[in-house]
Amino acid sequence: NRGVELKRLIGNEKLFSYFSSFRRTRETYTEIHNTFEPGQLTYREDPRLREQEWGTGLSAFDAEQEARREAYGHFYYRFTGGESCADVYDRTSTFLDTMFRDFSKDNFPENCAIISHGMQIRVFLMRWFRMTVEEFEMLKNPRNCQAIIMTKKADGKYQLNQPLEQHREPLHKFQFPLKLRH
Repeated sequence: NRGVELKRLIGNEKLFSYFSSFRRTRETYTEIHNTFEPGQLTYREDPRLREQEWGTGLSAFDAEQEARREAYGHFYYRFTGGESCADVYDRTSTFLDTMFRDFSKDNFPENCAIISHGMQIRVFLMRWFRMTVEEFEMLKNPRNCQAIIMTKKADGKYQLNQPLEQHREPLHKFQFPLKLRH
């Protein structure tokens, strides 16, 4: 139960949760919400936290599009009628603007949880930690219901408590390889 794990992690401190408007994340949020004491948790549903859109009517694995995405790269490939991870990155940036405004409020709780989807979380971490496209492409999506925990260090910067799993080798040949010398 995600709620029990989260409650154990933060104890009696307050928590603010953002969650995607999709059914799975609403169910996860409900499970979390029901674990906490009244008044300990506040929340906001935010549709910008939805999963990458795969295209209207795409209900099953499309081998042809998947092969094109694998060859082109996950970040820039846009599914027919859907979006690319670059599109998800843009809406994540606007979400972060909202989140930082919330953080600056005097009454914002000590803890924050984001309940979302695999690719969206990966893009969020890319944006938060200012990763390159190459670094993003090396990461695997978090597993279903995997908790990704970031803690604030003494210098005010955040760190991941444990890194995401990575692919052993790059999956794609990038469109614009860049080799910088220091």
